Amino acid sequence: EMFSANIHPKDSNQWIKLLSRDFPLQYKHLKRVKRVYLEGNNNEHQKYSEFKLFVLIEKSDYTSINEIQNWMNKNNLICIEIQKLNVPKLSPNNYPTFSTLNEIWPISYHENTGKSRDDCLPADNILQHIEVFLASNNALNGIIVQNNTVIATALNNDNDNEEENTNPIYSHTCFKLIQRVSQLSNRIHNSYLCRDCDVILRRQPCLMCAMALIHSRINRVFYIPSLINSINQSKEYSINQSETEGAFSKFGLHELRALNHHFKVYTVNIIEDDQQ
Repeated sequence: EMFSANIHPKDSNQWIKLLSRDFPLQYKHLKRVKRVYLEGNNNEHQKYSEFKLFVLIEKSDYTSINEIQNWMNKNNLICIEIQKLNVPKLSPNNYPTFSTLNEIWPISYHENTGKSRDDCLPADNILQHIEVFLASNNALNGIIVQNNTVIATALNNDNDNEEENTNPIYSHTCFKLIQRVSQLSNRIHNSYLCRDCDVILRRQPCLMCAMALIHSRINRVFYIPSLINSINQSKEYSINQSETEGAFSKFGLHELRALNHHFKVYTVNIIEDDQQ
């Protein structure tokens, strides 16, 4: 539980400076200011009169509204209204949680771009989908998997969609997959984001497709170079971090520090033993 003061936007600099000095935020994921646009005005470049501005005042055991008002009088501050409100205590650990909590009060969200959830070999469920990919007899160009379920598929010759037929960008597998994810019925506002999704591809993507995967916030990429040639379906395979040639291995887009999203890329290598 904390306090929120509705202030005049022209006084915001003075408020923030004094609050930082006397009421520093201990919960670093919380933002100090919340802007609420009046009905019909949702442009961030609106005039002062077209939105309300609120500042967050952290509540302690001895803080009360009367004490805040005394503090305001001492510092020659004025506000329209002070009220109590409940704000998120913990920082969100995933984007859906962030989206929900951010509606209550603005908070910061930093994606975990450190260790992958599988620092060694990927989980068995992705191996199962790779087996299906290998057994498709080159019919598949790519799939996107989320929660062990295939949510988007791109085939060699699936040209049923009129928009995809008329727009040459959809001749690229990654664009086609991301577009189909955005069209799922459970997606909010046709979201193209692929957080917590893995993509399996026939070959390493071009630079444009690689940037599309980065922009979609994909979790992992699996590339099967052996599918370029004929495949013996009985062969075993291993998974290693990618050492392929192309957008990821040559340019390292998936690890480029200048970009704001990073992920791991794997190659799936066919292994032959003495019998096969």
